[in-house]
Amino acid sequence: MPTLDKSTQKPKGVGPAITPVAPTALPPPSDASTVTRTTFPTSTPVSPDTLNLWNDRSAGLPTRGRLIPVTAAGAGGSGSGSQGSQGNQGSAGTSGSSVTGSQGNQGNQGNQGGSGSQGNQGNQGNQGNQSSVAGPQGNQGNQGNQGPFAGTSLVQTTNQNSHGLGSPGAWVAVYFDEGSSLWKKAKADNANTLGFAIAVIIDSNNFSLYTEGEITGGSGLTAGEYYFVSDSVAGQLTTTEPTASTSYSNPLMQATSLTTAVMGQFRPSQIAPLTPQPVSVLIQSGAGPVADPGGNDYYLFNNYGTLTFDVPVGSVIGMQRIYANYSGISRVITLQLPASNVCALYGTNGSAAGTLVSSGASGDAVGLVCDLSNHWTAFVISGSWSKT
Repeated sequence: MPTLDKSTQKPKGVGPAITPVAPTALPPPSDASTVTRTTFPTSTPVSPDTLNLWNDRSAGLPTRGRLIPVTAAGAGGSGSGSQGSQGNQGSAGTSGSSVTGSQGNQGNQGNQGGSGSQGNQGNQGNQGNQSSVAGPQGNQGNQGNQGPFAGTSLVQTTNQNSHGLGSPGAWVAVYFDEGSSLWKKAKADNANTLGFAIAVIIDSNNFSLYTEGEITGGSGLTAGEYYFVSDSVAGQLTTTEPTASTSYSNPLMQATSLTTAVMGQFRPSQIAPLTPQPVSVLIQSGAGPVADPGGNDYYLFNNYGTLTFDVPVGSVIGMQRIYANYSGISRVITLQLPASNVCALYGTNGSAAGTLVSSGASGDAVGLVCDLSNHWTAFVISGSWSKT
């Protein structure tokens, strides 16, 4: 709380002392009521806090009982002017701070001690004696790949005294003869002697009889080849298929390696006899050159005299032509090859677009076969032929 300055009767640091002003006569109120005037006592020093409290409380009273505001004013004359506005409330003084002293600094951490040196490594112990007890068995390995043939062979050991089928180790094509109840060598030239099984000879009285499945222990086989019953040598297995029209194609096995084969029941079939195909005939009685008639096969006869025939372009492999002097004609025949075509005569090629020429004798004849594109081979049938 501020202290009073005795020389001026006011608190130190505060403005001039408050001197109450004597009230002056006020006009009567509008309602003509009587107002009792109050005469302030002599001047008394008032602190700023007391002055503010007085004015705050006076402002809250009803109009008729309101206290007259007190202001700090100097001595002077009185006036009758309107009441001045209430002064602003003074700001509150700052609150004294409660100061806590600062915490002292933490002391420094001491240095870490050094690491001790590592001790020496101990010596390795001696290896223990090997146990006489066997260790556990290892896991079984993976199964190998399946071989090229997985079937079970149908084979039986057969006894037939003095069978005469072959020497020990031989593979022989056989059939069963119902009349004699004996196994005999097969042959593919007759439907009654076709091979049914393969006999692997053990000795002169016994053999293993295979009717299906894998056969092992052979020699000289060609892998991939089919083996047929021969139509010329009884009991023989051959890679050459019979071709005679009275024979049969009778395969019995297929080789899988140099020493193994697979026996199977293949259906035999008769070799189809060749059926003669009709060949067109052209008899030329006029002058040439004679244009080729087209078509695959032709007989072309010279019934005129000295005559030239045009050979077709050999674009169709297998095309055939026969050129000949007709009966009673003794004249030169010239065969003119087309551009880029070559003809081989007696094993030697002629020049492209060359000619074949006969000697002009009666019955001169030659056959031409197209064996490659634009290539012919000449087969002399009769007479003497030359080429350019």
